[in-house]
Amino acid sequence: MSGTHAGISGNHGASDTPLLVALLAVTGVALGAGVYESRVVIPQWAAKPTPGEIGPAMERSGHLASGRVFWPLVGAPIVPLAAVNLRAALRSSGPRRPWWLAFSATIAAGCVATAGYFVPELHRLARAEQLPEARVRTLVSRRVRLDRLRMVVVAAAWLTGLKALSQPNTNGRKTIR
Repeated sequence: MSGTHAGISGNHGASDTPLLVALLAVTGVALGAGVYESRVVIPQWAAKPTPGEIGPAMERSGHLASGRVFWPLVGAPIVPLAAVNLRAALRSSGPRRPWWLAFSATIAAGCVATAGYFVPELHRLARAEQLPEARVRTLVSRRVRLDRLRMVVVAAAWLTGLKALSQPNTNGRKTIR
C-alpha cells in the first residue's frame, strides 16, 4: 500500500485544492465586479439620492439589472463553494489550514451579510419614493459605507485565500508503508 493514505477518504490534499481554486476564481470575479459597481455604478444613483429619483437612477445605472442577471449567476456558486471549502479546511491540517479557514469563513459570512442586508436594502432603496428624503440619504450613505467595507473585507479574504493556496496542504494523514 505504499503511497496510499490511511482512512477511507484518501488523499484530501490533492483533491481539495481544486475546491480552493474554484472558490478563489468565483470570488475573484465577484470581487472585481463588486469593485466596479462600487466605483462606477453606485455613484450614478448615490450621489444625490431623492425618494422619487433613486429607483429610476438605479435602473438607468444598470444596478438593478445586474442584480437580476449577473449577480445570481456569479453569486449562486459562492455559497456552496464557501460551505464545502469551510468543511474541507476544517478537516485539513498543516500550514494551509488557518489561511483556508479564514478565507472560507469570511466568504461564508459575506454571503450571509449580502443575503441578509445588502440585497434587501437595495430593493428597499429602489422603492424609496414613499420615504422622507432625509431617511433616503441616511440609508444610501450607510449602504455605500458598508459596501466599501465589504469590498475591503472580501479583498483581504481573497488575498488570504491566495496565501492558503501557496501553502502545502497536509491533512495529518500518515502514509502506510
